[in-house]
Amino acid sequence: MFLSLLLGWATATECAAWACSLAGDRLVAGRAVVGIVLASVMGATRVTCMIMLILAGASFMSTSMPIPAFRPRSASWVERCTSLPTR
Repeated sequence: MFLSLLLGWATATECAAWACSLAGDRLVAGRAVVGIVLASVMGATRVTCMIMLILAGASFMSTSMPIPAFRPRSASWVERCTSLPTR
């Protein structure tokens, strides 16, 4: 599973989902400990939350970064409009 992640064949979330499903299969078959299954589910949840927080932060930054760049441009435009020649 880790090799598929390293080679780019699968994402981290897909690897976590495969690990959870394999742990669930072993639990149903009676060959796994409940603690291992819970650790697998918690790991998948942490990875998914981390990815979602990264995406939310990227979305916030992409919408908030143009605002500071807009102020100097709009200020220079206002300055040009008000600096008309006077008599």
